[in-house]
Amino acid sequence: MTQEKFLEKIIEKLKKPETKWDAVIYLKEVKSPEYLNIFMQHLDEPDPFIRALMSEKLGSLQDTKAVPALTQLLKDPDLHVRKTTKDALLKFGVQAIPGIISSLADKDYYFRQRVVNFIQALGKPVIPVLSQEIEHSNWIVANKILEIIWKIGGAQAEEALIQAIEIENVRKSAILFLGLSASKKAVPKLLEIFKHYSLRRMVISSLMRIGEEEAYPLIVKSLNFCSYNITKQAQEAIVKIGQPMLPYLLAALRKKRSHKGNIIESTSKIDFRPIYKELHNIAQNDQEIEGLLFDFKILKKKTSELQTDLSEKSLSSNIPKIRKSSKIPLKIGKYI
Repeated sequence: MTQEKFLEKIIEKLKKPETKWDAVIYLKEVKSPEYLNIFMQHLDEPDPFIRALMSEKLGSLQDTKAVPALTQLLKDPDLHVRKTTKDALLKFGVQAIPGIISSLADKDYYFRQRVVNFIQALGKPVIPVLSQEIEHSNWIVANKILEIIWKIGGAQAEEALIQAIEIENVRKSAILFLGLSASKKAVPKLLEIFKHYSLRRMVISSLMRIGEEEAYPLIVKSLNFCSYNITKQAQEAIVKIGQPMLPYLLAALRKKRSHKGNIIESTSKIDFRPIYKELHNIAQNDQEIEGLLFDFKILKKKTSELQTDLSEKSLSSNIPKIRKSSKIPLKIGKYI
């Protein structure tokens, strides 16, 4: 009898209660990877006990050929089988990634989440391996990989996300996750890629979350664009950042070529009191700005109206008032 046939008989003994544990003890001693296929063939046994045992055995053999089959066992309805399978896969470490990564595109949401949880459990050592997989994966898998890198976090993850900006099919996700990470290190790269029109809105959104002053001029500059979505995103960023944006809004307002309406509207949405005097001074020399400041209720009255009020007050102050105690003689006879 060959060793393979003998092993098959041992596995058959697992199905009988009276011989089950003897078979388990024997299988524990099998350490040769040449029996890999035999164990893989029994991963779909009806008995969850046998499925879990085969999974555990494949993990101990540590042959990466078993990884795809083990990965599918994460779909198993039995909780114990799934847990045993995860532990078996963890024995492979980062070497399991090439065989498991395509499962991130599976239609089964719960299965995908189990795969994600397994990869995250590998921790920071898996980040370089995942980064290499991005360029060789389809759009769905590549973006899921980037999300996992972001969730693992740390300096290594931050660097990987910055590098991912150069990869077209994950560029937008990289910008998003860098913003969510509040990565100050990413600001120069985000400012650089702002030249790409299709990325501007996402770049502004991430710069808003990061809140680095280096990005403030670009956010204000975005108010000059014709795109409603971009200017709206810029205004949201300005409102969130608040008063630190005021000097940059004021500087933009003084420029000849700037969308003064958007600038003043944005200014009106934050506490503008620190620059109120400067705004009032600018309004005295620019009727367009004066009108806009009035329209957005930054100025309660236009400068011209204020001057009219002042002149009326000065004229009325020169008119002598009749005292109540004064007695003016009435010469009736003169008018009869």
